[in-house]
Amino acid sequence: MYRLQKIEKVYHHLDVNFPVKLSHVYLPQKRSFFSGDIHYDLQMILILSGRQDVIYSEYENSFSAGQVWWTAPWEPHAGRVASDYFSMLVITIAPEFLGYLDPFQEIDWLVPFVLPPAQRPNPVSRELRLKVLLLARAIIKLERNKPYGWRTLQWFRIHEIIILMNQLILPQLTKEGIEEKMSFFRKVMPAIQAVKSSPLKSISLDDAAQECSMGRSHFCYIFKQAMGVSFSNFALHARISIAAQALRNQDSSIKEVAQKHGFKDVSHFYHVFKKYFKCTPNEYISKLK
Repeated sequence: MYRLQKIEKVYHHLDVNFPVKLSHVYLPQKRSFFSGDIHYDLQMILILSGRQDVIYSEYENSFSAGQVWWTAPWEPHAGRVASDYFSMLVITIAPEFLGYLDPFQEIDWLVPFVLPPAQRPNPVSRELRLKVLLLARAIIKLERNKPYGWRTLQWFRIHEIIILMNQLILPQLTKEGIEEKMSFFRKVMPAIQAVKSSPLKSISLDDAAQECSMGRSHFCYIFKQAMGVSFSNFALHARISIAAQALRNQDSSIKEVAQKHGFKDVSHFYHVFKKYFKCTPNEYISKLK
């Protein structure tokens, strides 16, 4: 019940000049507790050695060497190292720059990140897991040695991994569907960025639709097709996650946090908080002490 409580909000400060960030993590011993975060940017996590247990709000799984797990914007997630000598490569990507170059746009880069967690591609065969490991190690080697053009080469390798993973879900996709989904994503990007740039403001559906120069009903349809969730749920997820971080800081009362983050009353805040974190704000604070 409490495994998603200690979720920290993280800003990666990515932009067009640095649209990707790499973190190579090594932990020599397994851990008994989960730790996690939430952020606007996309992440793909490649397990290099050992095993990791991962949980989302309503899904959990265990991943081992050569496997991949993914996070969508503002999606709470947590992991626990389940073996000794564990290592992983965390690739963080600004969603607005994924598949940014024209030749890249025939691929539905966003799909692995925004499918429901249980449907996201994850290599099972030994052959595919080995390919993922080789690509991950090539990315790390480029980071370490920094040869001429190393950032561009990394960007290619990252997209190559996504292509490999997309091949696992190709039976569910068509060329027309791929092109349509990428078109949808580009159309709703102004609304996604509005949520990112106004973390304490409750952005209305009408305001979001206006940001994208669409009517309300058309925007609702396009956003759901692009992101896999409604805009209202997406924006609410972002606000409740930021509010949880404010509770962690313990500088304000629960009522003050609710008001500051745009909830109409404390009762509504409690209801939404429990839905996403599986506990009340009081229980959340209590576990932090």
